Amino acid sequence: MNEDTLFPGYIPRRDEERLILQEAEQVKADGRSRALLLYGPGGSGKTTLVRELSRSHASAEQTVWLDAVDVDNPEYWLLSNLEQYVARGLDPERQFFGPYFRYLARPSAYAQPQPGAGVVSRLGRVKRIFQEFYSDFVKSTGKTVVVTLDTVETIRGMYLLLTLTQWMKALPGTLFILSGRPQPDEDAASDPIRHELEDPHLGMPVTPVRLGRFTERASFDYLSGSSVQRDITPEERTKLVLLAQGQPLWLAFTVAYLNEIGMPEEANAPLAQIQAVLPYGADPPPAGQLLHEAFKRRLVAPYRDVDFWHEAIKRLAVVRQSANQEIWQQLMADKRLPADVASWKEAWQRLLRTPWIRPRANSRYVTLHDAVAEELGKRIIPVHDQDVRWRRELWRRAAAIYADATRGPETELAAEQEELDRQLADLDQVPGPDDEARRSAAAEGDFVARAAALEVRQRDLDQLKAAGLIYQLLCDFDAGSRQYLQWLEVAKRDRDVPFADLLTLEMQRLLPGKFRYPLGDVIGDVVADFHRWLADRPRLHREIGLSTADYLLDRELPAAAKELLESLPSADMEFDHSHQLSILLGNACMRIAGQARPGLAHFRRALAEASELRPPECYTYIAQAQNELGFFYRHQGMWREADGAYREALSAIADSLAAGASDEALDEMASIQTNWAYVKGLEGLYRDGANLVETAITVRRRLGNLQGEAISQSVSGEVYRYERRFPLAWRAYERAEEIFQEQHNWPWLGIIYQEQAICLYQAAEDHVALTRERDQLAQAKRLITLALDICHDFERGYPSALNRAGRIFREEDHDRALEYLRQGIDAAKELSDGWFWFANLIEYAELSYATWLKTGNPLYRDEIARYASEVRQASAEYPYPDLRGRWLVVQGNLQVRAWQADDDVRHLDEALRLYTRGFALIAAGYMGSSGAAAIPGQFEAFRGLLHELPPDIHLQWLRQFRQEWTALAGDSDLLLARIAELY
Repeated sequence: MNEDTLFPGYIPRRDEERLILQEAEQVKADGRSRALLLYGPGGSGKTTLVRELSRSHASAEQTVWLDAVDVDNPEYWLLSNLEQYVARGLDPERQFFGPYFRYLARPSAYAQPQPGAGVVSRLGRVKRIFQEFYSDFVKSTGKTVVVTLDTVETIRGMYLLLTLTQWMKALPGTLFILSGRPQPDEDAASDPIRHELEDPHLGMPVTPVRLGRFTERASFDYLSGSSVQRDITPEERTKLVLLAQGQPLWLAFTVAYLNEIGMPEEANAPLAQIQAVLPYGADPPPAGQLLHEAFKRRLVAPYRDVDFWHEAIKRLAVVRQSANQEIWQQLMADKRLPADVASWKEAWQRLLRTPWIRPRANSRYVTLHDAVAEELGKRIIPVHDQDVRWRRELWRRAAAIYADATRGPETELAAEQEELDRQLADLDQVPGPDDEARRSAAAEGDFVARAAALEVRQRDLDQLKAAGLIYQLLCDFDAGSRQYLQWLEVAKRDRDVPFADLLTLEMQRLLPGKFRYPLGDVIGDVVADFHRWLADRPRLHREIGLSTADYLLDRELPAAAKELLESLPSADMEFDHSHQLSILLGNACMRIAGQARPGLAHFRRALAEASELRPPECYTYIAQAQNELGFFYRHQGMWREADGAYREALSAIADSLAAGASDEALDEMASIQTNWAYVKGLEGLYRDGANLVETAITVRRRLGNLQGEAISQSVSGEVYRYERRFPLAWRAYERAEEIFQEQHNWPWLGIIYQEQAICLYQAAEDHVALTRERDQLAQAKRLITLALDICHDFERGYPSALNRAGRIFREEDHDRALEYLRQGIDAAKELSDGWFWFANLIEYAELSYATWLKTGNPLYRDEIARYASEVRQASAEYPYPDLRGRWLVVQGNLQVRAWQADDDVRHLDEALRLYTRGFALIAAGYMGSSGAAAIPGQFEAFRGLLHELPPDIHLQWLRQFRQEWTALAGDSDLLLARIAELY
């Protein structure tokens, strides 16, 4: 029987279709983009539904439905390819997107003489241009766009999720339908996809739609639409509908069973009996559950046979990774094609039409539906393969097939990448803006298309390599483990985030511990064997765990890293593992809300153990521990202690270099210098900080450490910003952004965007133009909102982003700014971020006071008293004279306003005491762009209040200030030099 006629066509899902169309109408009504999450278990018909909607509504006049995109297709992992697909679908005549495509084809659009910049980052630069043309299309045509992204479950936990959701949020007038399976533990944790879309800062409305069973009517329609319907009676059809319980996958199995064998035995029971124990759409009693399970067991029973098609499905239940036609053909090479199939190509097409086969990546790959794999894993394979020998042989064959499928392409890709890099170097060396000269240097500009195609092929290869690794692990624990460690280290070194994500996600499924990627019964026994094997090899277990946790921390996934680290065997641990474990645990604690301070014990243990080693072996370990301690102290706001730790770290690494230079020691030195430079900048020692970080940038660039260079560039920008040398700061931030964009490093991009935002804001205050945009403040607001959206997921940069948002929005929207600062207080306290906890408290008090004066609403004044106890706590814990001084100034302001209200002179006496002490504390040192650097602005604001006092009191206060500040030991010059401004 031909599968095209055996199974029915699309069975309408009226309720779900109505909900989806309502969302499209809502987007059309208000122009605001929305997301609809169409979730359902395997085999529920999600892909069929979204593709039918795209087909049936494609020609709608005011709504454009694009064909569904398979998110697991590596072609679309490069955002530029997804954008071009959307542009072609919206505007095939290129009436609106013509300039975009012409720009995309110009090599000059990508050429910049920046050392170390890669092709992918250059392609990424066009995303803003695409957004502009997309917005123009929506605005000019008034059309609503529907973009469907299928199989989205494949990007949970991958870098692509944040990239894709950020892209979605930037496009107006669009309904995004995200179709896929819910996460396995949906009741235990929030869905990462929904979490990203609903972010409080750049969120979009999200509507969940659950696709489950067919209605009873749809179930009848399914059976009636199949070719077997003429062979069954209406009563039998009713029985089968009840037995299948509306599950599309099991209805398909029912049709196949009827075609191959006949009526299932369970359907021979009287209809009344089946109706009694299996009421449609209701929870059945135990007898009904047993009957339903027996029915499903009956439907999969034919898979005990070893004919071609049943064997093909069984093998796909064991080989669970995606397989293309060539791989599947090799898996089946020992089986002769059926007589009614003329070629392997025809067999592949027939396989694709099987309802329980999931076509992936635009039908280039297939997997077996999870529900079918689980049924075969429970009911057929354990009986067929009791000693697991058949499965192991399949995995061994699969490992060899996948390895062979990647060996040749990997060599070819490496050669093509080298050629492309040479072509790019030629492109950068062409001087001037002459497009024709650039096209000549870049071989007529074909490098753009080649670069995109190369990236797609690389990601395709990554998937095959990761799949092959799993099979290698299952059939050879030692070889697979060694291969994992080797590939992960190369991926980390090359900053190959997509591949490293694939590797670590798969390894977390296999390691012992409480991880969120459960495995089915098909490989459960072998995984248990792997765990027992690892238990006898604790060093290898730790090597795998430490390397994986190191990557997870780099991706700002501290909770997963900490859980993994704490699960590693601790008995008889070698020094190198103990040292690395302490460092990683300390860093994980610092990144988890409420656990920052326990990190200090881990860093101190690392230092104590390193100090017990003999020279010269101890030097590098001591330097690492001191460097981490310095970071802890800096994070806690203990800058003096941080300064001392970095001094000790640099001394230790210098001793190490004297004993024999190595790239690792040089990079550690650059890390220490970068961290120390930041502290120097905070303390106002700008030249010291600039010299330290410039040296670090030079070293890291020479070593080829692009991520390290970008981090150093970020710190360089901060040092220059503190010194108010904004153009130099901006150039440093731009270089850092370029590198982090290339590496898909969202945690660091969130930090760079907030640094750029506050730099633009401060430069605008000084009337310094940094960009071509006319409204620099508006650009700062866009950047800080983007930073908030990103940093909300990566907690370490969130308190600072909230602080900067409060400062940037304070003039335009004081309530919004106060809310940012209030959230910043809570976020910083949870992360034990001493500086931003204290700073957000003071910024909140200052803005509350200013808003009270502006509005006259006493509720804002009351907010200052609300946080007074926290300010006292912060003052007792952290030695920030600047922040303590600013608090005293606010209290002095309140005393003056109290005197104005009740004419009690005691308020003025208290105010004078508060101001005298407060300004002295502010001038006591430099705190980044605050502290002594802020005295001019503080005096300017204070002068207005002074002139509200009676002249005699005004003069009395100035005499008191001069007398008190002259007596200060080392901080009087700045105050005395500025005191004339107060007259």
